[in-house]
Amino acid sequence: MTDTNAVDLYYDPFDFDIDDNPYPIWKRLRDEAPLYYNEKFDFYALSRFEDVTRELPNFQTYRSGRGKGFHATQDGGDRTADAPVLRPCT
Repeated sequence: MTDTNAVDLYYDPFDFDIDDNPYPIWKRLRDEAPLYYNEKFDFYALSRFEDVTRELPNFQTYRSGRGKGFHATQDGGDRTADAPVLRPCT
């Protein structure tokens, strides 16, 4: 069953308004979408500590193969300063 509020949930790691106070959106992610998919930027994000801790050793599944940062997943580069993201191997 899908919560209709989850449809309104949107997280953009580059949105300055969200970045000014990320705690409400992070709480919503944990509560409503612990595995969040961002269609615009084509990435998945885990929002619960337990899930992240469990999946960190599973790097063969959750890696882009193109670097560790978000931009690396988009243009094939390897930018070490970017935030890490999880993407299932395809």
